[in-house]
Amino acid sequence: MSDRKEQISPNFDLMLQSRDVSDVLLVETFLREFYPFLFRLGWLLYRDATLAEQIAQETLAEATSKRYTYWGEPDLRVWLAGFAIRSARGSQSANQSERLADRSLWKHLQSLPEDIRFAFILQHGFNFSEEEIAVILSVSEAYTKGYLDVAALSIPINIPDADDGILVMDVDHREDQLYKEIIHSLCLGMPEGYVISDGQGEFVDLILKKAGKPHRRLGKFTFLGKRATIPR
Repeated sequence: MSDRKEQISPNFDLMLQSRDVSDVLLVETFLREFYPFLFRLGWLLYRDATLAEQIAQETLAEATSKRYTYWGEPDLRVWLAGFAIRSARGSQSANQSERLADRSLWKHLQSLPEDIRFAFILQHGFNFSEEEIAVILSVSEAYTKGYLDVAALSIPINIPDADDGILVMDVDHREDQLYKEIIHSLCLGMPEGYVISDGQGEFVDLILKKAGKPHRRLGKFTFLGKRATIPR
């Protein structure tokens, strides 16, 4: 498994389990630590800001409602990504076809079945391992490997002809570069999101309401538009 837990507060597992930590405090911490990751995941899946926001909110709501079921495994990002994928399955973006239609690489990616496309994005957009992707998608590692193989085969890789005097790049290296280009291009135009601050009361209220938890007004949360920034 990945060692990404080093990036997360060592007390986060205890926060989820502790009844001394209110749902409000938990959601505020989720927002600060994981909203950028979840918004980016939603964006890469559909390139639609509204859907990305919806996926992030529903993920945090489900994680809050199921907080006491988490006991340290799997990695917290894997656990959250599993909720995000379940929220994303079957979603339709009104903007997706229009935005991707003029990019031949996206045509190949877009034409893939959902789980194959999701597996590709989880691996190359977030560096999740095959084992982690299997947990996120709730499938076997064998299925995950198959998904990734199909995704790779679906994307045409044109290797220059050595007879033309052009250096032939190693195929694996060429694939890595292409996948990075795909993820980079998918990120183009992505709104940076919302400002997450101590006064995001309305946003916290919304997530708690989705989670079916008692909630209260904490203050005003301000949406600053497409160029707003999120702490990284």
